[in-house]
Amino acid sequence: MKKQKISSIGSDKSKAARYIIIGLIVAVIFGVLIGISKSLAANAGTWESAQIAVYQHLRDIGAIGEQDLVLKTADIHYWADVMVAQEIFVTNIARIGVSIGLVLITIGFIGFAINDSLDERTRRASLVLAAVVMFVLIVTTFFTNISIDIT
Repeated sequence: MKKQKISSIGSDKSKAARYIIIGLIVAVIFGVLIGISKSLAANAGTWESAQIAVYQHLRDIGAIGEQDLVLKTADIHYWADVMVAQEIFVTNIARIGVSIGLVLITIGFIGFAINDSLDERTRRASLVLAAVVMFVLIVTTFFTNISIDIT
């Protein structure tokens, strides 16, 4: 694979824009994955209660026996625990993906900032945006309990 210098990204506006777009897509995909994982973990208890109620009802009407209920309940408890535990792994892996997306966005904005064909205000704004994105990346990397919620 050929090495690319930042100056080659800055010489071509479409290449810098491509980095920003790809970075946004990557960050959004992994961000959605984090949201799904957190929702699955948060609703594991509700799912567990609903499934146990279904199998208790089946036992009450005689569709399954007591031993089947015990086995199904054990399976339900296991899968509810898996649903809670997956959040740790999926969220940590997805945070790496979001960080990669933010780095790509920063590279794209730096590419705009060093492009001589753009006016000074656009270049300065691109540099400020690159600094803001990098600041967000650094803060969320070093301080893990910080999150941004948009409601």
